[in-house]
Amino acid sequence: MKTGYNRIYFNREFNSLSGAGYRNIIILSIMLFLSFTALAYAIGGIEKLKDKMENPFSNWIELPIAHDKQKNAYDLMAFFEKKENRDSFNISSLSPHIIIYRELLGNNTNRVNTFKIRSIHQESKLRQEILIPNNIFSDKYYFEQKDNACGIIIKKACFDNLAIPISPDYLYLPVIEEGATYKNVYYLPIIAIVNDLPDNADAVVTNHLSKLLIDDWESSSFVSLGVINKVTLLFNGESEKLESALDFKFPLLDSLNVSIQATDTEKFNFGESAKLLKIYLDHPISFEQRNKLVDQIVKHDARFSAYTSYSCDIGEKLEIKKPYYLAFNFTKLDKVAEVKQFLKTTFDFEIPMGKIKDKENYYTVGLLTLIISILLFSFGLISIILFVQNLLRSHLEKIKKNIGTLKAFGVDNNTTQNMYLRIIVYYISLCTIIAFLASLLLLFINNYICKAEIPLLLLDYRILLAIIVLYISSLFTAIRVIKSTLQKSPGDLIYNR
Repeated sequence: MKTGYNRIYFNREFNSLSGAGYRNIIILSIMLFLSFTALAYAIGGIEKLKDKMENPFSNWIELPIAHDKQKNAYDLMAFFEKKENRDSFNISSLSPHIIIYRELLGNNTNRVNTFKIRSIHQESKLRQEILIPNNIFSDKYYFEQKDNACGIIIKKACFDNLAIPISPDYLYLPVIEEGATYKNVYYLPIIAIVNDLPDNADAVVTNHLSKLLIDDWESSSFVSLGVINKVTLLFNGESEKLESALDFKFPLLDSLNVSIQATDTEKFNFGESAKLLKIYLDHPISFEQRNKLVDQIVKHDARFSAYTSYSCDIGEKLEIKKPYYLAFNFTKLDKVAEVKQFLKTTFDFEIPMGKIKDKENYYTVGLLTLIISILLFSFGLISIILFVQNLLRSHLEKIKKNIGTLKAFGVDNNTTQNMYLRIIVYYISLCTIIAFLASLLLLFINNYICKAEIPLLLLDYRILLAIIVLYISSLFTAIRVIKSTLQKSPGDLIYNR
């Protein structure tokens, strides 16, 4: 009998609270839907901004180093070598780098524009960020060479200008270095072809390689400058035609009284039929004479291309001692202004104001987004609580005579209170499910169909916490409203006293 009474009472009161045509359920569902959506967009915006702020592409500041301030740069780097000094300014790392310019050869060996090449520490966070899957354009084949200290990472837009196919047959990038008495063509292994690079660079190489390219070769041994009896070139042609191609009597060899003693070839991945040709002479010649001989051979037969042998593994990895720039990587951007002031007063370095303002704006927008999100959720929560409070209070006001009659017949307060709490829990649960399903539909449209810039992060622990807070707040409000009604005597309720 009691179970039947509870079911009837529950159904009648629930239908009454739902309103005509479930109007109240629809209103609360819309309120919850808007609250969930607003909060999910806010969370998505915060996470998107957080990614940008934590992205090494964004959270570093570049400090130019003038030639007359190299001593200050040494002192600055020494100061920030200590972790406690970096932590005091929320700096994760400090890395020196240089900018060099080289010409890169395309697939048809036609010279193209000069490319801007930035150096980067091989273990830096910035290099790791450059090589994330979302930034990689090339096939994974290039990834196998990612630890090569003399490899090169190039931007896709620049790579396209070279007309070099993305293929296992083309794993190198020809880089020209030319002076008054020499011309070198280095074939650097391609680590990756990427969509974007920092500093508007066309390519990046390790600090180690950049040092080898600009340092004195006599001290670094990157390129052998001594006399040697071996000349290296690339040959793009059929192997059986190589001997006839070298049959020509090159004037320089005759003038030096030197002849070709032997040749050796090996497969080289810069073309389907490319071969690395090693020509051994019966007498050694100088570095300058080798350059002239290579130039003569290349001009005589277009199937030959210049190739400079170099040695990358020369012992310990080289680091830049005289940087053109120092890059500060920040864990948080809240102390950028302090860093600017500290560098000015302590080391007499001036960071360009535009860079400071950019980072401060990032931090300000992030903080503002967080505050707005909290206020937005608070507003939605208060609105829902007030709706539930007013809905329950107006309903109990209408039926308080019935409640008084039930109390007069012996129905205790706990029974009535538990009944209405069950109704409220069911009521809010139903509206929450409807609102959440509608939000999931919007999530699918926003994230997967429209692929909007700001994602809708509905499946997030903060949404779950918001629902828990909503339930607790609504139940607390309902208990207060119900108790304020039930604490009155049956006579007061029946006679509206």
